[in-house]
Amino acid sequence: MMLFFGLFYFVSQAVIFNILHPIGSKAFLALQLSFSKEFYIKTFAAWQAEGLMPVYKAHLYIDILHPVLYACFLISALACVMNAKGISKKWNWVLVLPVISGLCDEFENLIQFVFLSDASGLLITEPLVLFSSVFSLVKWSLAFGSLGIAFFFLLKRPHETRHRSA
Repeated sequence: MMLFFGLFYFVSQAVIFNILHPIGSKAFLALQLSFSKEFYIKTFAAWQAEGLMPVYKAHLYIDILHPVLYACFLISALACVMNAKGISKKWNWVLVLPVISGLCDEFENLIQFVFLSDASGLLITEPLVLFSSVFSLVKWSLAFGSLGIAFFFLLKRPHETRHRSA
């Protein structure tokens, strides 16, 4: 499962990165984490003037499936490491973190579709920008946090299941 979802996740990540290349990752991340209605309006206006709005819109069509792929990949990676290292079942709650991350990504994408559904920009409101940025921040934090937890567990010594003889 991990290899299957990992392969499709990395392929979709590469496709999204390739689509967004003309915009640039710095500008894209700045928008995601801006918390500012004015910044959204200014950025969208600039991208429109530069002919980049079709690029931004195009990435969203791939990004609808992308959160499912990375959530499944992270869940399977965590489960694989936890099983291999004999991590106690009390840690199974960490398997929900990628799900929450993926859901936040989906909600963020839906808000972006709302923003893009009206060329006048009237739907870019402070509350929606706030929600979009919070969803993005939580998404990134939980996705990277899930990877960090997996690496932490990976570094742990395997749980001994045999008793040592005296």
